[in-house]
This record gives sequence, C-alpha cells and structure tokens, in this order.
Amino acid sequence: MRAFGAAAFLGAAFADQDVGFEDWFSSELREVNGQVLTVDGTIPDYLNGLFVQTGPAQFEMGDMKFGHALDGYAKTHKIHVANGQVTFSSNFLQSQFYKDSKKKNKITASMLAAETHPKSRAVYGPLNGLGPNDNNYIKPVKIGGQEAATCDTMFLTLLDTDFGNITKQIAPMLPGASLLKNHWKGYVPPPGYLCIQGTMAHGTEDADGDYVVTMGCQTADIGLPQHYVLFKMEPGNVQKRVHMKTVTVPKGRRPSYMHQNAETETDWVIVGTPTYMDFVNVLQGKGLAEGGLVSPVGDDTMFHLVNKEDNSVRTVHTPGFLMGHVINSFNDGDDVVMDFSTYSVESGGFFPRYILENLSKENRDSWPKGDLTRVTIHADGTTEQKVLLADEPLADIELPCINPNLYTKKYCVMWGVQFSHGGRGMGATAVVKRNICTGEAKSLYNDNEYVSEPRFVPRPGATEEDDGVLIGMVFDGITKQTRVQFVDASSLEVVATAPLGMKVPFPIHTTWFPDGEEVVV
Repeated sequence: MRAFGAAAFLGAAFADQDVGFEDWFSSELREVNGQVLTVDGTIPDYLNGLFVQTGPAQFEMGDMKFGHALDGYAKTHKIHVANGQVTFSSNFLQSQFYKDSKKKNKITASMLAAETHPKSRAVYGPLNGLGPNDNNYIKPVKIGGQEAATCDTMFLTLLDTDFGNITKQIAPMLPGASLLKNHWKGYVPPPGYLCIQGTMAHGTEDADGDYVVTMGCQTADIGLPQHYVLFKMEPGNVQKRVHMKTVTVPKGRRPSYMHQNAETETDWVIVGTPTYMDFVNVLQGKGLAEGGLVSPVGDDTMFHLVNKEDNSVRTVHTPGFLMGHVINSFNDGDDVVMDFSTYSVESGGFFPRYILENLSKENRDSWPKGDLTRVTIHADGTTEQKVLLADEPLADIELPCINPNLYTKKYCVMWGVQFSHGGRGMGATAVVKRNICTGEAKSLYNDNEYVSEPRFVPRPGATEEDDGVLIGMVFDGITKQTRVQFVDASSLEVVATAPLGMKVPFPIHTTWFPDGEEVVV
C-alpha cells in the first residue's frame, strides 16, 4: 500500500508535465517559404548560416495512418540566420513515395518501420521492398557542393536551392528501383548479394572531402561469406561508389543494420551491433520495428577497425549492446576510445520505442531507458566497456553533439536531448550539457515543452570547448506551436527565440551550414 501510495503521489506530481507530447507526433500540413520571424533577444553577430532539420510531418494519407513515428512523409525545415534576422521555410520532400501516395490517396508500398492502420504491409508483401524507398528525412548533408538527404539505406536524394528541391534520386540496382531511373555506378556487388543496408545517414568525410560509407552485403544462408563494403563518394561524382575495403563477417554472423559508424584519426570503425535485417520477415511485409530487424539476445558487438594507412583490419568483440549514435571517437595513445548512446539488446533499440502505440501515455513511461557507454579497445586487443556518466546511469540522453573542431579528438563536453528528465516520464525532455572530464551537468528544461536535436556552433577564435551557441527547435505542448531557440552553450541560458507560427512535428537530425565556410556536421 505504501509503495502504491508513493507511485500515485509521484504520478500526480508529474501529471501536468508532458501535456501535448503525443501532439508532437501528429501532422502539420502547412508549408511556408522565406517567412521572416520576430526575434526576441539577441543573436550573436558571428552566427550567419543555414540550420536545416528534417523529419516526418504527415502521419496519414486518405483513411490510412502510419504506425511509427519515423514513417511519416518527410518535411525539410530551414532556418536561415543573417545579421540577426531569421527566416523560416518548411516544405514536404517531393519524393516518389509521397507523390504516389498523394495521387492514390493512400499509403502505397514502401519499406516502413511499422504496420499501417488499417493493415497494408502484409498485403503488399515483397512489393514493400521494391517500392520507392526515398522518403529520406534522416540527415541533410553536403558532399562537396552537392546538397543531399540521406537515410539508413542505399537510397540517396540529391537536392538544390538550399535543400528545397529534389533534382535526382539514386537507388541500388534492384528490380523495382527502376522507378527512380538513376542507379549507383562504380562498385558492383557479387551476384546473389543484396547490399542495401548502410551508414548513409551518418557518413564521414575523409581528408579529401570524400563521403565515406559502409554498407552491409548479405546473401542466402548457403555457406557464402557475408561482408561489409567500405566505399566513398567523391565530390563532383556522388553517384559513383568507389570501393575502399571489403571486410568479411565471421562465419555464422550476418552484417549488422547500421545507422552510424565510428572514426578516429587512424581508423574507420565498423560497429557491428547485434541488429540484423531479417529478409524473410521483410518479404512477408513486416516493418523494421516489428520483425524486419531482429536483435538476438546473446550475440556480442563486433568492431572492425580498418586502418586508414595500410587498409589492414582488426576485429574485436565486446558484450552485446545496441547503438543509437556515436558521440565521438578518438585515439588515446595506442588505444581507441568510442563513446555511444546505447540500448540493451533486450529492448530492441530505438525502433520499437517509437512505434506510435508505444508512445502513448499508457506505454511510454515503462519503456527501457537508454544509456551512454564508453568502449575502449586497447592495443593488445583487450577491451573495456563502462557507463560514460558514472553518476547518471540510464541517463536516456540521445541525439548527442560536440564541438565539431574536436571530432576524432579528445574532448570533454557533449550536449544532447534527455528524455525522462529529472526522474519524470519519458515525455519530459531537456537540452543537457555534460562534461565527462569534470562532471559538470547542466540542463535546460520546461514543463510541457519538447526539444529536438540541438546543433553546436563554436564562436570563431574561441579557446574554450563550450564557447558558442546551441541552435534547436522547441515544441510547446500547450500552445501547439514551435519556436527556434538560441542558447549559450556554456551556461545553457537562452539568448534569443523566434516563434515559427506553426508546429514542427518530431524532427530528426540537424546540420548547420555556415555562410561561406566549411560545413559543421
């Protein structure tokens, strides 16, 4: 009785602290172009550039509804900052999937994360995999001067006009991919292999500005080796895949589904967590969060370190975990150190967490929380794995970012979005700063407000790691409106805000493109 009474008391105390959370995962059909925003506060004068964020923004078509937060039709949101003035544009990505669905007034065949309502995936069966899987909302990037939208498959969407217009969509050479007409060129996988999983969403740049990506290649379980292929896209010819290295997966193991891999100054690191594509389930029409991806308990996590100088490969194993994102990775003497946002294998990772039914008030607060994990690979092949924030286990921090000048170098400060902030329910989101060297912990939280991925922009000439500004969006669950906010990254004090005049549904990844400078990813 006492335990129940305490739970009831805490539930009442936090009852009004996630109002409107589910509205964050609902449609906003309005589009705007170049709308001048009213700024409250002062934006630092060095902040001039384009902040781009993508994400799902329409969760139904006709009388059909999506079942997963990451399935909605994609929108691109753009905040342009120039001399203290802010303009806003928000438009649907005119993908083939979106246009076909709109024409037929229903959700057409495509690879999705979850079943639709009413059900349609099983009816389409294998056609889901052959549909135009080009609803690319994961990450806006530039490869050289080429604007692109990436995802976790081998589909790449090329854009222009500050990410406002699709110019070309590139697909793997598959039987239904002819709908897109433009195929990858260069490297061709051996007959019988499907090479469609990859880290397109978070590729990395080499010293020449090439965009480096890993893809998983697998075939039927008939004794043939499964493998990863490391390849790059060169600026000026992004349709061509230039082969860098083939890494064979140990016998009995499939290549892992990948959202991001690690990199240090000496190595490309393929992070093989125990999450795999189950093609039998996919052919039956199951979504990625409902059997299309599987995470067997008991499998370890494998790291394949591809040396940048001589192309040699080291493979090491650690206890199994699922990865959300790489915070940073770097060389520490002869050791390789990698920091991740992670999930237990039993949880299935972030895909099942974002099934819309699981985001309901009845379900979301009981879902397993994520953690931050540091993995160290020593020169002798031994490994060490520990919680990154010793005083904050199960921190449930995602969408991390660091000072981009310290990418692949030793660092101390990270920022991100914390769910379940302060022991509240999952819907309590905060922008947080954590210094893993000093233990400093700061948070920016307001009841009933939901923050998306921040992007850190360092002040030119700064000598302190946290000297700069965080840019990010905030959805107000009471007013059902979104604003962009500019935050002093050191103190987490808001220095300026600008209301957008509309809602931006749960967005995904951000990129900052400084005017006339290199891209800050």
